[in-house]
Amino acid sequence: MHRNESEITNEQRLEMGRKIHLILRTGQLLMENAADTNRIVKTMKRAAAYMDIPDEDCHIHVTYTTLMINVSLGEYSITKFQKCYQHNVNRAVL
Repeated sequence: MHRNESEITNEQRLEMGRKIHLILRTGQLLMENAADTNRIVKTMKRAAAYMDIPDEDCHIHVTYTTLMINVSLGEYSITKFQKCYQHNVNRAVL
């Protein structure tokens, strides 16, 4: 079966969406358990690098209640946000 370019692009978009979701979830766990901003960004960038997302294509911004990430795939760009409502240390997670 022959695939056309739009199917490959859709597969890449879905895969990138799953990767971004995992990166945001990683940052959310750190933020909700009182990690500092530098540690959150560093860990999210390391997770992105492990998933073959180059540092220059991954942009992360952290505010008090929101994590933001933008990843570029050539001409295509994906931006996602994750809200973090609680900011306390859950010792059971640690």
